[in-house]
Amino acid sequence: MTLRRQLIMAGALIFALALFGVAVGQWFSGRMFVREQLASHTHETATALSLSLSAALRAGDVALVKTTLLPLLDRGYYRRIVIRDAPGHVVDAQDQEAPATDVPRWFAALARLEAPRAESLVSSGWQEVGRVEVEGDPEFALRQLWNSMLSALFWLLAVYALALALMLAWLRRLQPLGRHDQRQGR
Repeated sequence: MTLRRQLIMAGALIFALALFGVAVGQWFSGRMFVREQLASHTHETATALSLSLSAALRAGDVALVKTTLLPLLDRGYYRRIVIRDAPGHVVDAQDQEAPATDVPRWFAALARLEAPRAESLVSSGWQEVGRVEVEGDPEFALRQLWNSMLSALFWLLAVYALALALMLAWLRRLQPLGRHDQRQGR
């Protein structure tokens, strides 16, 4: 094996390992980011609902409770939202079917994004009048992670190809290395 081929193989391996390390770091940080965002979004929604449903639960206005919940479910970020009164009886419960996704199952299994749950008490003054339970839907976060990983993989492969092309161009310019290979008949 010529010295040129050894240098090409060593350079390709070093670049591949470096870019693999970048890809793994991107995967872990991206996964952690979408997990935290999903949990935070679910918690904030439960808190906001508990504040906006105070008057409706105090008055026992089920129609207002339903009217408040429907726009949230239409956005598709939640699997289930349950509103309970102070004794714990369900005032309203809305379930959303999981949307169809183009994310491969193996990727979803690898990501293991779980649906976060959040609860918030609904109070009127100092009196508790109910409770809000929100279960998020990880499909949007999973789709975001999938698209992010595809984009990162594309750019990492482009950088890898560029690095190899630059290394080959650099090795061609090294005349003594080229003459040494030609003298040996290779």
